[in-house]
Amino acid sequence: MDRARVRLGFVFGIVSTLGLGLAIAVSRFAYDGGSNGLTVSACRSVLMLAAVGLFCMATSRRLWITRKDFGQTVGLGVLMGMGFYGNVGAVQYIPISLAAILFFLFPPLIGLIHVIFLRERPDWTRSIAILLAFFGVVLMIGVVTVQPDWRGVVLSLGAAVAVAWNAVWIQRRVPHVDPVVLVFHMGVVAAVMLSSLALLGGQVQWPHNFSGWLGLSAVGVLQSACLPIWYLALARIGSLQAGILTNLQPIVTMTAAYLLFNEVMGIPQFVGAGMILMAVFVLQNPFTWGAFGRKTDQ
Repeated sequence: MDRARVRLGFVFGIVSTLGLGLAIAVSRFAYDGGSNGLTVSACRSVLMLAAVGLFCMATSRRLWITRKDFGQTVGLGVLMGMGFYGNVGAVQYIPISLAAILFFLFPPLIGLIHVIFLRERPDWTRSIAILLAFFGVVLMIGVVTVQPDWRGVVLSLGAAVAVAWNAVWIQRRVPHVDPVVLVFHMGVVAAVMLSSLALLGGQVQWPHNFSGWLGLSAVGVLQSACLPIWYLALARIGSLQAGILTNLQPIVTMTAAYLLFNEVMGIPQFVGAGMILMAVFVLQNPFTWGAFGRKTDQ
């Protein structure tokens, strides 16, 4: 029974990784069809909120949280909304592969937040991993024939920073709250924020052709369905193994970008992407899991 549970957990993890990685690539259809990042991310947030709410009902989770915890979820929800918008919105301006890799800087950024703001001392392995990731970024965006649109770079990096801060904030302030219930409350804030920005700012742009609507729908459905599936994987195989499986996401995105849009990176970009993925793997490796923890200032 335990082995079957673990196997099912890996299936859930792989399915969710494939879906989340594919969603970034297919968002290009929505943009080519006339939509924009704010519309796509707002629709994504509303659909995800509905999916997580149904998941909570199906698993008999109680959605009530304390007033203090709810206050935390407001800030966390704003960060989630920033992550949602930057993650898919960057594809409107820069190549899909570049957007996926820059967003995936969030694990090294978590380590950097621990070092700079929490004053925790990493060991040499993680220090090298963090440096490796940032040298990878230099190769990804600094050695190109045509400089990428700065708006896409800012959106991707901004999303990575938001997700990194979100992860650290959750770990330090609300680790006692059921993560699925926490995602629901954060999702409420994110959905309200993004929908309000789109509606009040006059930024709602619906696709004007079938492929655009297909892309918009696919982003919402894939990400809304795969997030609860990822939590099912988390419950069966643990955060470490589930986290390592997420390393496949940018690879899935880059493969889909090539197959769907014939988007190919140059050798320097492949090297930079490999450096970033290697850094992420090291930071999630069980042998370096306890690298942080000794504070330099008590």
